Amino acid sequence: MRDQTKNRLSIYEYIYRHAPGGIIVMTPEDGRWRMINPAFCRMLGYPESELLKLSYIDVTYPEDREVTNHHEALAYLLNSPDGVMQTEKRYVRKDGSIISAELHTSLIRDEDTGMPIYLVTHFIETTARKADDQKLLEARDLYDLITKNAQDLISLSSPDGTILYISPSTEETLGYAADEVIGRNRLEFYHPEDAKVMRETSLFSDSDVFTRRLRHKDGHYLWFETSFKVMRSPAGEVTRVLAIGRNVTARIKNEQTLARAQQIALIGSWEWDLLSNKLYFSAEIRRIFGYTIQPVEEDYASFIAAIHPEDAREVGHVIGRTLEGEPTTQTRYRIVLPDNTVKTIHSQWEVTYGDHGQPVQVIGMVQDITAHVAMEEQIKNSERNYRLISDHSRDMISRHAVNDEVTFLYASPACLPLLGYMPQELVGTSGYTHVHPDDRYAVQEFLAASQSDNAPNSTIIFRFMKKDGSHIWFESTIRYTRDEEGRVQDIIAVSRDITERRQSELRLQESEQRFKSLFEYNPSSVFSLDLDGHFRSSNVNMELMTGYSRQQLTGMHFRQLVDEAHLPRALQHFEEVKKGKPQSYEIRITNKDGLHFEASITNVPIIVDDHIVGVYGIAIDITERKRYLEQVEKLSYERELIFNSVSEGIVGIDTNGTVMFFNPAASSLLGLEAQDWHNKQILYSLQHTHADGTHYAPGESPLVKAVRNGTALESSDAIFWRKDGSSFFAEYEVTPLADRGQRKGAVIVFRDKTGEKEIIRAKEYAEQADRSKSEFLAVMSHELRTPLNGIIGMTDLLADTPLSEEQHEFVHIIRDSNDALLRLLNEILDFSKMEAGKMELAAGPFSIRQTIEGVVELFTARAIEKDLTLSCSIGTGIPELLTGDEMKLRQILVNLVGNALKFTEEGSVSVDVSLKALSGSHTCLLAFSVSDTGIGIPEDKQARLFQSFTQLHPSLNRKYGGTGLGLAICKKLIELMDGHISAESEDGIGSTFTFILPFTIA
Repeated sequence: MRDQTKNRLSIYEYIYRHAPGGIIVMTPEDGRWRMINPAFCRMLGYPESELLKLSYIDVTYPEDREVTNHHEALAYLLNSPDGVMQTEKRYVRKDGSIISAELHTSLIRDEDTGMPIYLVTHFIETTARKADDQKLLEARDLYDLITKNAQDLISLSSPDGTILYISPSTEETLGYAADEVIGRNRLEFYHPEDAKVMRETSLFSDSDVFTRRLRHKDGHYLWFETSFKVMRSPAGEVTRVLAIGRNVTARIKNEQTLARAQQIALIGSWEWDLLSNKLYFSAEIRRIFGYTIQPVEEDYASFIAAIHPEDAREVGHVIGRTLEGEPTTQTRYRIVLPDNTVKTIHSQWEVTYGDHGQPVQVIGMVQDITAHVAMEEQIKNSERNYRLISDHSRDMISRHAVNDEVTFLYASPACLPLLGYMPQELVGTSGYTHVHPDDRYAVQEFLAASQSDNAPNSTIIFRFMKKDGSHIWFESTIRYTRDEEGRVQDIIAVSRDITERRQSELRLQESEQRFKSLFEYNPSSVFSLDLDGHFRSSNVNMELMTGYSRQQLTGMHFRQLVDEAHLPRALQHFEEVKKGKPQSYEIRITNKDGLHFEASITNVPIIVDDHIVGVYGIAIDITERKRYLEQVEKLSYERELIFNSVSEGIVGIDTNGTVMFFNPAASSLLGLEAQDWHNKQILYSLQHTHADGTHYAPGESPLVKAVRNGTALESSDAIFWRKDGSSFFAEYEVTPLADRGQRKGAVIVFRDKTGEKEIIRAKEYAEQADRSKSEFLAVMSHELRTPLNGIIGMTDLLADTPLSEEQHEFVHIIRDSNDALLRLLNEILDFSKMEAGKMELAAGPFSIRQTIEGVVELFTARAIEKDLTLSCSIGTGIPELLTGDEMKLRQILVNLVGNALKFTEEGSVSVDVSLKALSGSHTCLLAFSVSDTGIGIPEDKQARLFQSFTQLHPSLNRKYGGTGLGLAICKKLIELMDGHISAESEDGIGSTFTFILPFTIA
């Protein structure tokens, strides 16, 4: 019995979960929803949690809110003989669309008091389109039929029903203390009707489960499901009866509610026990089938017999496939009742499988959908005719809500080829959002004007936005639909693509406007001629040029305006343009007053339908322009003669240091070829020493300052240097260049003054002294290196012999002194090579990262020894492999990093490389910076940084040592590599040396 009850509950739950119509349960007092099935949630488009927060008023269409509220429904049901009220209302979905539904409302009363406890409403959606497309809704649990956490009631009684023991749960369950129950007969606690049945049948059963009512101490009754365990003596006589009861009141009430809902929804249930091959049919399914099947059938023959002959075979196949394990769970078929009435049935089921995967039970439901199918057929017939028109029309047919957004309710398939939207993409969206912003206001005004009762079908032209962002031109016919009472329902629009027509109209209009603008407002004189050479039209400027009015020009032959000497040429060009060849030429024109002027004429043929029908012409007065060009040519020629004839060198340099022009005398004086002038270092190499031979600081010569600052300068005692390294005494003048108040650069004019005897002697002495110094340094470096190598070798041999600790210290001092002396000799040798011009570059591929990291690694030990932070940073974008002289670059970095570590007692030293410029895939410009937090350089001594054999202070030489050649060598190496170096320093804060070098990308 318990299994049957559980199965019945499973059936009710399955029916309720899979009911295709909406079912709600609400309280009669306030109309609040207590239970809502998923089908109703989907019907309105709300999640259950959100819908439970609303009332039926919130979702009812405004005009239907006064049609039967819950108070009126309750009053009607209390007095209704059949207990069912049917109404029809409209509801507003969450997305704003309107649906119609047929409502079946019934009243569920308390079994004990008879008072109404629930209003149950079954919703059948009758909306034409939605009902056709919507399939049976899947449901979710509405009721938890089994009361959770209920305590079982356990009792022990004699065969006659006298209670010998009762569990303590009786007090919580029935309100009785155990001593109030023990000793009394169990029949005293049952409902009189159930007690009568028990007296007539049996108080207990070995196999059955009884579902009966027990009286609570306060007088109301509770349903209990009780199973028994009968204890017998060896002789087989009953000695005791153990009863276990469970409170199923809530479940029974839920069963009653579901059974009522099942009756309202025309839903019946069935169960097929495949192990016993028995089928169980509910009362409602038997009623639907005209009672042609019994509550329990031994097989499904009677069920199949009721099915329409045309559908019976297919239903049999579906049942067979289900038993074979296929996932078919629903079907639709017709049944024939004994009175030949035909009904359409929707059936749905679920299969339960055993431990070995074999089907053991099928639970299902059926619903009478005859009325629904009839409505579907009517709708299909209606829509079939409509869709034949809608689907095959090239015009887009749409239906819109009458609201502030003119929301799309329907769009025909033509929207896809026209707009790129699928119909479902437009439905629910605002109509105005698809209208071009410039046309939106006009469309709104048009719709407002079209809403009056007597307004005919109206047409409007506007732009509609496509899915890809472009737009097309629509010509739309609009009509408002109304109900029987004349109220506006929606908007029907038929829209046609007139883009090509509209664009043609706009192009024609634009072409006309452009031609008119070109013709009338052209600053030149514009005219047209027929094929005989007579003027047909002319603009205002043609009147001004010729002195004739338009009326006078019209019909005049163009020969009357052409100078006699130029007339043959003009006639020849006219004949060529008549052949379709555009012409451009210059002739002399004579105006009405007899004045002559030069004109540039352009003629093009006028072609209509592949035939030349006339000639367009444009005339421009070029008299002043020709006169100006002649003057310019004359002045240019005279300037060129002077520029190339003077003996002084003349060089024009822009603000970036680039040479703009130079004369032959400048090239001769400086010994430069034409290609040498492209080097930006020319400006810096012209004057890089004082008259006494001492060097200027980088960029600090008077010449460079004057060009950089845009100031005028004259000097008569400067030394200029040629390309071959020789120099001459020069007198020069710097004059700034400006164009309309904006500085463009400067002009340098210089001449050679070395003809003066004293100057020649001083120059030769300086050059001889410089060569002697370089030769002396080179010879001394080589001569000192030989004995030094011997000292180094003997020191290494001495270090390998047994020595005391003090002797080891002496050897260490000798070795350090040797290394210092060797570095000194190397620097002197390098300097002498550069002074003599014998230093050469050895270019090859190398990795800039490996070079930088190698230099840093070389000094890491010294940095750790002084407790300094030594780091490097290589910027992004720098090519991995470059071509250049890696050894020279390494020598520069070693000098700069070594100096930085030498003059830094605390803090850090960093080496940074960044990409300054990248020229295509061939060359790049890199900026190297070596920064320290050392002693810094006073500002008044920074000009001497790169001078040879220079220490900034005697104390520095005593403390740090060195020859003063390191930075001078770095500068010369960098300039040898076509780069330049600069320094920024603050006394006591630190210094940053930056040099920029070009490299070829490997």
